[in-house]
Amino acid sequence: MLPLGTFYFKNVTFRANILSFGHNWRGDQMSDFTARICETVSRALHCAPESLGLGTHFTFDLGIDSLDAIEVMLDVEDSFGIEFPDDALEHIFTIGDLANFVKGATASQTASVAA
Repeated sequence: MLPLGTFYFKNVTFRANILSFGHNWRGDQMSDFTARICETVSRALHCAPESLGLGTHFTFDLGIDSLDAIEVMLDVEDSFGIEFPDDALEHIFTIGDLANFVKGATASQTASVAA
């Protein structure tokens, strides 16, 4: 059985975040942390932070290429003081995915400093 959001098309598998299709949430559902992520991404891509939400897909909604993805990664690293592993971008498709990664990276960084 396939997980929701995984599709097959002409022998190619791709993952789609169901929330990304025209549903960018703002306001009450967006934390300060997520707003900071959106602001960082908007600076890197020169777009309005209000146009971004947890479900915004980097490729389908924003049309970024690999160079744009590296710019976003570098800006996020600088803003949050983290480092992306080499394969991290292979698993980050949406703003929500990026926010979850950054939360995990900052939490593990804080835990290693405390130890």
